[in-house]
Amino acid sequence: MSVLVEYLLIILGVLVLLLVRFFIGREFCAAAEAKGYTDDKYLWWIMFTGIPGMLLVIALPDRGADTADVNDTVPAQVPSKTTRTHLSSLSKNTDSTPAITKNRSGSRSTLEAQDVDSLPRL
Repeated sequence: MSVLVEYLLIILGVLVLLLVRFFIGREFCAAAEAKGYTDDKYLWWIMFTGIPGMLLVIALPDRGADTADVNDTVPAQVPSKTTRTHLSSLSKNTDSTPAITKNRSGSRSTLEAQDVDSLPRL
């Protein structure tokens, strides 16, 4: 009788292991779909190979699916204080006189009035 119980426990353990791998495989299959791979084969890779199948899904390159969600959460680039100050001083000079500014190399450059008007207002 104890041999029968041992076999039942082994069979039950194998079924639980397959069930757990199935649910883990579904999650990794969803991750593969988010990367742009729509095959169900990734579910079976994980179910029958375990950790190597998980590493396979992790290593899949992104095909560009669902990237809008990621890009929507990235904040817009805010100009630095120096850039904002420089642009605001240029935008105030809207008359016909040219604006004299220093560029990064330290030499002076002349901006015409139409160039200043084309700058964005802050």
